[in-house]
Amino acid sequence: MITIDTSTAVGTLVGATGVQGLAGLTFVPPRQSGGQIAVHPSHAEFGNVLVGESSAPVAITVRNVGTTSLTVTAISDPGPPFILNNLPSLPLVLAAGEVATFEAVFTPVQAGEAAGVVTIASDDADDPEVQLSLTGYGIVPGVSLAFSSVRIVDNAGNQDGIANGAEQMDLPAKLRNNGTEAALGVQATITSTSPYVTIYGNNANFGTVATGVSEERYGWYMRVAEGTPEGTEIVFTVTITASNAGPFTDSFAIITGPPLPAGGPLVLESVSVIDAAQTLAEAESYLRQ
Repeated sequence: MITIDTSTAVGTLVGATGVQGLAGLTFVPPRQSGGQIAVHPSHAEFGNVLVGESSAPVAITVRNVGTTSLTVTAISDPGPPFILNNLPSLPLVLAAGEVATFEAVFTPVQAGEAAGVVTIASDDADDPEVQLSLTGYGIVPGVSLAFSSVRIVDNAGNQDGIANGAEQMDLPAKLRNNGTEAALGVQATITSTSPYVTIYGNNANFGTVATGVSEERYGWYMRVAEGTPEGTEIVFTVTITASNAGPFTDSFAIITGPPLPAGGPLVLESVSVIDAAQTLAEAESYLRQ
């Protein structure tokens, strides 16, 4: 998509009426006069940091790109494991074009992903609150494998991405190595005590999972029992092994959707108009006999 900001563009846009009708072209109208906030970056990614240590600081800039002064009234604290340093005194008045800078630091207290949000409030009439997202991963010495997520792939069913009663599906799983060493010969198996599920494939082979990397693999395959009530929670236990570490255990749950019609999903084969007409004619001929 192309965006033309007419508040900062130089020159004349010729044929604006005709151009505006093009698909994928968005026009940003001129801003009203006044203070206008711009925060950079909008997302701070700290990457992999050892638990108990601190990342390099990420500089956050707040700029007034408006035509008159801007007053910043609040900068929220994202809380641990993120820390804000060198914050300006508030309220902060920025003249047109003026910039203020502070820093964000990530100090993980446990392995795995961490996320936070910083909200910056000002008297910008159009954007009174701007959010800055923060993410980072805590890692530990050695190998530390963790289950991340699972998807429902029901290509043999109604393909809605929901576990429905009487439906078979794959469950591609994602693991992450939150350790400083590569995990070798990684496999992940699932079990469930739920009477509403039959597991046909319970093992996903991941091979080598490098440090600080997420990998997704197929291998889990199951069927939800016919007549399973909508909204049923099916809990699975995940056991992750590696030739040089583990085992690691985790769990997840899926919530079932509406049951499929009796006999499973209706699959329609593609039929040409000529074939359909011929079939209809044959049926009418049969009924006349």
